[in-house]
Amino acid sequence: MSNYSEDKIIEMIKNFKSNKDTELRPITILNYLNKYKRLNEIEPDIINKLISAGNDKKIVNAIIKKIKSNFKNSKDYFSILSKIIKSLKNVDEDISNYIINRIFQIFKEEHKKNEEETDDKVDFEQVKLKWKDYLNFVDRIMNDNKIPNKFKILFSMYKIFPLRDDYGNVLLTDKDLDNKTNFYNVKTKIFHLNDYKTISKFGSKKYQVPDYISKLILEEYENGNKYLVGKTKDTKYALGSLSSTIKDRSKSYFGEKFTINDIRHSIIAFYDDKSVKKKKQLADTMLHSYSSQYEIYKRKE
Repeated sequence: MSNYSEDKIIEMIKNFKSNKDTELRPITILNYLNKYKRLNEIEPDIINKLISAGNDKKIVNAIIKKIKSNFKNSKDYFSILSKIIKSLKNVDEDISNYIINRIFQIFKEEHKKNEEETDDKVDFEQVKLKWKDYLNFVDRIMNDNKIPNKFKILFSMYKIFPLRDDYGNVLLTDKDLDNKTNFYNVKTKIFHLNDYKTISKFGSKKYQVPDYISKLILEEYENGNKYLVGKTKDTKYALGSLSSTIKDRSKSYFGEKFTINDIRHSIIAFYDDKSVKKKKQLADTMLHSYSSQYEIYKRKE
């Protein structure tokens, strides 16, 4: 371990603070030490190399990305590395801060990627909503005059385009807006999705809305509604709150509570025995990777 002997690393680790600001237990110290040893197996003399690299972005990034690619859960390894660097004395503060910030930034990028890849994890045996039941449910409410148009629009959009919590922040307009805003153009009947969870991977999307839904949307627009599915005429749903609305309305209209994720998991399960081509088309529509849909999460035997 170069000039960072095991005893020296242990002394550094002992100065780490636990969540309760108490001394670390021997088992915790050993765990940290073992992770440090693993880091040195991946990149020998890792601390000296990082410090010597200083603000050389290319070298620092290469080492950090090497760690990320070698450990399935790199969070703990990034943590121990950051803590050791932070505890070093006689090291330029700008250099240590730069390295720690890069570690944190890459960890955030990894966390975001993992979150995007796993948000549609499906245990096929636990899917609570059958896709055919959902289709029948939507068909039924479309013919019910007591149900407000906005909820007919909402449930129908999930039938055609089973996205995430993306329909509560869509402006209604008669012209195209900028590429940072979610909007529906009542003249072209196109839904423009420019701000959503996985946009960095899939980019802006355009969806041609079927006539039977676009007619309802036009009625809402002509009645002064500002949003595709608004909380009121002039206010949108807060991010994350639309699923609660769907849960409440599904109970009222369908007799059973389900969420946006239930809808998404339902169609994924329905497509399980379809061709690879159709599965990939579905993944593209749902704006997540094919692997998160069918390769990572296999049906349980």
